[in-house]
Amino acid sequence: MLEERHLQPNRLFWFVALFLMLWSAAYGSMLFYTFVLASPEQLASIVEDRNHKDAYADYVRQFSVFSIAINVSIATTRFLGELTLLMRKSWSVLFFSISLALFGVTLIRGFIFGNAAEVMGPSHIFIEIIMLTLSVFAVVFAIIMKRKGVLT
Repeated sequence: MLEERHLQPNRLFWFVALFLMLWSAAYGSMLFYTFVLASPEQLASIVEDRNHKDAYADYVRQFSVFSIAINVSIATTRFLGELTLLMRKSWSVLFFSISLALFGVTLIRGFIFGNAAEVMGPSHIFIEIIMLTLSVFAVVFAIIMKRKGVLT
């Protein structure tokens, strides 16, 4: 008979899991600020290039309910991925994968079908690249931990 082996997580696992949880909290806070608290003037103030300020505020203001729902879904599935990772459950792979797929949808919508590249400055685009990289990392990390038997 094949036995499932369950390994105890090491310090690196906990460090990465807590880092990902902080990342999720930061992303959720940013979404809340962008879609609930921020005025158009405040949104424009986060863009460093003066020529893009008004265009970016208009771009964000034109987000449809669908776009906002996708972003909230990204934050929710990312949070569930981190929560299940901290609980050492293999569901984290599913949640991180869904979050990554939804993030891909927003990138395609923003950069291919929208005008995100025209209204965002280089540092803002760089942040999007970091977010994509962290999303991929979260999926890969969860898969590796599941294969090693750390996640059950």
